[in-house]
Amino acid sequence: MADNRRVCHRDSPYLLGAACDYSDPTVRELVLALKFKGLFPAARPLAELLLRYSEGLRILTGREVIVPLPLGPRRLRERGYNQAEEIALIFGKGSGLPVSNVLERSRETRPQTDLGAEERERNLSGCFRLRETPPKATVILLDDVTTSGATLREAALALKRGGVRRVIALTVAKA
Repeated sequence: MADNRRVCHRDSPYLLGAACDYSDPTVRELVLALKFKGLFPAARPLAELLLRYSEGLRILTGREVIVPLPLGPRRLRERGYNQAEEIALIFGKGSGLPVSNVLERSRETRPQTDLGAEERERNLSGCFRLRETPPKATVILLDDVTTSGATLREAALALKRGGVRRVIALTVAKA
């Protein structure tokens, strides 16, 4: 199921790795169950998929810190949890890497699903900031799904401004 290829975007502040395609019906159902139904057991197979994928890439050295992509305060209150953090905690245990919530959204943004690529960029511009400097020079920025990469890009830029040298974005799926 996992595709063990490195995926890079030209001039990108991060190296992207997506474990599979969001069109996979099993992955899609697991993501939706975790994200919108609060079915926390769905985080385990998603994290395990990411673990297998990252092992195939051979990019982890054991010196990274995992930073889950944060939700905005309003969305976090509505949902009650951050699905990326749920996946990150299991991924962290499996990889032996620490998880740190050093990144936060500095403002609410509109949902990205109905926006075009340019609108996504404008919507997210400057929406992340660091609570504190990450304890490691390399960050694994972890999320469930990426579409245009705009959210990961803004988060990676905030991490880089905070002194992170290398950002590896790992997502369960690419839509």
